[in-house]
Amino acid sequence: MGAMNEFKVLDPNGHTRTGWDTSSPEEVENARRIYNDLIKSGFRAFRMEGGGGEGVPTRGFDPKDKETLLVPPIRAGSTFKVRGQSGQQYRITYATTSNVEVLGPSGAVSRRLCALPVGDLPVPAVMLAQKLMLETRESEFLRIAAGGPGTTGRGMH
Repeated sequence: MGAMNEFKVLDPNGHTRTGWDTSSPEEVENARRIYNDLIKSGFRAFRMEGGGGEGVPTRGFDPKDKETLLVPPIRAGSTFKVRGQSGQQYRITYATTSNVEVLGPSGAVSRRLCALPVGDLPVPAVMLAQKLMLETRESEFLRIAAGGPGTTGRGMH
């Protein structure tokens, strides 16, 4: 049995995973087909490196990449749901301030949060940074986030 590698595809409900065994030509070819179809439909791919969650843009499918993140084209009006490490569900909306909605059990918004990465980044990059931080460092996100409309949190590092 070879190494198990995967890519995660961002979707409106969080993400889905596709894995493959590097020693299985059928699994590798299936993953390659899915990857290529997503790229043709406008997704961008990032090879995830190191423990800090750094993503490096990729130019094509490499079955040896341990983890790849595929991000859909994010446009005005886009939203996606994220489940934090605690199990809490959030919805991230297309904006950079007060755009992280904390969802209650019924799916209703209970409050809004704001935390931005450091630097002048486009909206899709901000949304992706917020998603990744909620999934991997939720307590730190909540510590730095400000609540309510018109507020700003300290920068994410």
